[in-house]
Amino acid sequence: AQFCVCHKSFLPRSSQVVKSTGPVYACVLSALVLRQSVSPRVWLSLLPIVGGVALATLKELSFAWVALAGAVVSDLALALRNVYSKASMDTQSANDMPPLSPANHFGVLTCVSAAISVPLAVVAEGPAAAAAWRVAAPTRAAALALLGQIGLTGLYFYGCARSPAVLSNSR
Repeated sequence: AQFCVCHKSFLPRSSQVVKSTGPVYACVLSALVLRQSVSPRVWLSLLPIVGGVALATLKELSFAWVALAGAVVSDLALALRNVYSKASMDTQSANDMPPLSPANHFGVLTCVSAAISVPLAVVAEGPAAAAAWRVAAPTRAAALALLGQIGLTGLYFYGCARSPAVLSNSR
């Protein structure tokens, strides 16, 4: 959803600048939801992030409030997912099964969020997505190649970018 809202109204670099505030949301939500104290050093380390985001967006000529809201909601959702994931990994399940490992938990959340997000994206984008698909892949061979590229991109993002980050954060 963040891609649809932000990139229609915002330049990609602008949404990435706003998304860089993720650590701020993570600290605030960890303090509020998990009741974990955040050290003054961590709060001070967040000041350059907030300052950098403020400086980067200050001179933005194509500013759109809808896009900003989309990027902020996306960041909050990701931070909430991470905070609640951490909380649920620390608890025993109802049927006395051990909690999932961080990597397995991330995999399950990724599958569930894809199962929810893909139908919502299809409904939200509808005819515009179908028209764009016909332009991008006019033949069956082009459609298969595009699907392959989309699949490879997803696997790369999951396997090479996100999964190692989850594993390193759990240690």
